Amino acid sequence: MADDPRLDPRQRPLLKMMEGRGSSSAMVISKESEKDNTWEEIYARANTPARQKQMQATFKMMEGLGDTNSVPVSTLDVQEGTFISNPDNNHVPFVFFRPKKYNQMDKVPCVYYLHGGGMSSLSVFYSFYQVWLRRIANQNVAVFAIDFRNSLTPSKNPIVAPFPAGLNDCVAGIQWLHENAGKFGIDSERIIIAGESGGGNLTIATTLKLKQLNKLHIISGFYPLCPYIAGEYPQKEQFPSHEENNGILLTLGGGSKYIYGIDGFNNKDPLAWPSFATIEDCKGLPPVIVVVNKCDPLRDEGIDFYRKCMCAGVNAQCRIVVGTMHGGKFNALDVETKQTLLNMKNVVDTNADIENAYTVPSFGEIASQCAQFSVSRKRGTANKKSDYCKVDRLIPYSTPRMLDTSTNKVITLCM
Repeated sequence: MADDPRLDPRQRPLLKMMEGRGSSSAMVISKESEKDNTWEEIYARANTPARQKQMQATFKMMEGLGDTNSVPVSTLDVQEGTFISNPDNNHVPFVFFRPKKYNQMDKVPCVYYLHGGGMSSLSVFYSFYQVWLRRIANQNVAVFAIDFRNSLTPSKNPIVAPFPAGLNDCVAGIQWLHENAGKFGIDSERIIIAGESGGGNLTIATTLKLKQLNKLHIISGFYPLCPYIAGEYPQKEQFPSHEENNGILLTLGGGSKYIYGIDGFNNKDPLAWPSFATIEDCKGLPPVIVVVNKCDPLRDEGIDFYRKCMCAGVNAQCRIVVGTMHGGKFNALDVETKQTLLNMKNVVDTNADIENAYTVPSFGEIASQCAQFSVSRKRGTANKKSDYCKVDRLIPYSTPRMLDTSTNKVITLCM
């Protein structure tokens, strides 16, 4: 898979390193053997000493994707703490970054960030996340990131529980942040939600939940990156990338819905798996930018959600980063030059596989755009166009259609 000609050369060393460890794909996000198992059975297997050792080895390798010395923290004020979630009254750890250039009276735009890991693992306190969060904060915005309850393995948050536990923490966190905006010196009218992979799922789900609670006014936009939202894998007809890109960093299996909690999938709950969201569910959502990676098995899930938003009249934009595998913004960091690491805005995507129909941001530009999106969004302007939120031309894949899950019919996409 590392020799796939579509991949940016900067992406290949990581895959080659993984192949050297005996696998062409680093992460099997769900195994066929986990089908028809209870969550309790999957949890027990995932937390045996042998499995823990294996996972720690993977996490250690992933730690090498982010050198915290490459993005100094000296320009940022850093605060760690916890808030109390509901309805379970559990404590949720957070880390908060705010540029030192602002005084406490300044109201700084804020990115509320939700980490990836399939809603089941990882932590914002891992070094590669610390690097990513600093990169965003160094675009002159605040960043508030949480360790919600994972569904499989603990993080700095020691509690593990299936859906909807993690989502409850995310929803409680954004409400708590909004209520305490003055304490953190952030602008309560310029808070966006962002996250990648499993965090992209939670970014969308948190937004949908806020709509149900009639609290969409507390955010000004959302920014899911490479969202992991289908639940059932593979779905080759609905999402061709499940087959086209399977094995490039991620190998898709049938156990995803069991790992996160089968009830949400069986109930076709868009709060568990946002691919179940209908066009009606998307109506009234705030501005959104969806970012996907061209060589990612999950690519078409994100594109499909973008199309639903667009057809629902949401101020929506989708960006595809050519040459990149799942989560390309992370795994390209250390293979770029030191100068590139420290100069995010000048990173250039050198891959030649660029199609004119696409808006193609570079790796550093994604962080910059996420930050700029939070700056540009102001509560009360959700229906107005802005430089950072405009409807792009549709990104083509397979045929221009999608499944409307409210009627279970394939419909022609609006143009």
